[in-house]
Amino acid sequence: MLFRSEDGLPSNKINDLSVYDENRLWVATGRGVAHYYKGSWSFYASETGLVDKEFTTVYGYSRDKAWAAAGNELWFFNGDTWRSDYRYTAVVNDTLTRIVRRFSGVVEESYIRDIAEQLKSKNDLQTDFPDAGTEIMIPFSAAFRHPITSMTYNNLDNKLWVGT
Repeated sequence: MLFRSEDGLPSNKINDLSVYDENRLWVATGRGVAHYYKGSWSFYASETGLVDKEFTTVYGYSRDKAWAAAGNELWFFNGDTWRSDYRYTAVVNDTLTRIVRRFSGVVEESYIRDIAEQLKSKNDLQTDFPDAGTEIMIPFSAAFRHPITSMTYNNLDNKLWVGT
């Protein structure tokens, strides 16, 4: 079967496909992400939180759960909206640099400081020492310094594996 933008795809440039059963397909295209189910296409755009850009890889593991990547940006679809950040709740004695180090796995101090400053600004924090219980939005991109080229999801332990 051949599908084009005339059939509901956001772009004729297809970068990646993810099939999760015989009737369902996720597609990463040059202008976004689309989902094929029972003969029709759904295109995800800004009203669902997804930006209009070239997505290079996608991994869908149900009708309403998928991950997609554009460059070093990672997006998660929860069935209603796409999001590009992780919601972290600060604990006692947390610091922004400690949170970034743990989240990103990066050891380079200048990178950690830069991301910590971005988090401070993005979350309207006045200090590098968030109060316990404070919700902090961490962009998934903080964990990726290079473009994401592939991914897969392990349903047994609920882990996403990402290649850069």
